[in-house]
Amino acid sequence: MVRGIVNRVFSSFNRVALSKEECEQLDVGIEKHVSALRTVLIFVPAQILLAVVCPDLAILLTVIGLLALMLGSAWHAISFQNVSADQLAAGVADFITKRMFRSFLIGLSNILI
Repeated sequence: MVRGIVNRVFSSFNRVALSKEECEQLDVGIEKHVSALRTVLIFVPAQILLAVVCPDLAILLTVIGLLALMLGSAWHAISFQNVSADQLAAGVADFITKRMFRSFLIGLSNILI
């Protein structure tokens, strides 16, 4: 289900106009999105249950989540200034962006709930 949703969004890209390396990078991006959305779907029921059972704690977590999103965004921007081209080629950027995207979506879903 998640893969179908992500593939529908990414299908708007014209793969014929892309090189082989660019298509591979697009596939890596698709896998990142599928992985992140699956992780969010695991956490959303627990977040909803927490908001129903203990609304005061949910409000506290929302405030902490906002702070974490702001600080995490700043850290993300700063950390990529120090990544060398060799590290990017080795997949460090993919590893970092996948984890950051997951945490961002989980924090955002908590705020929305």
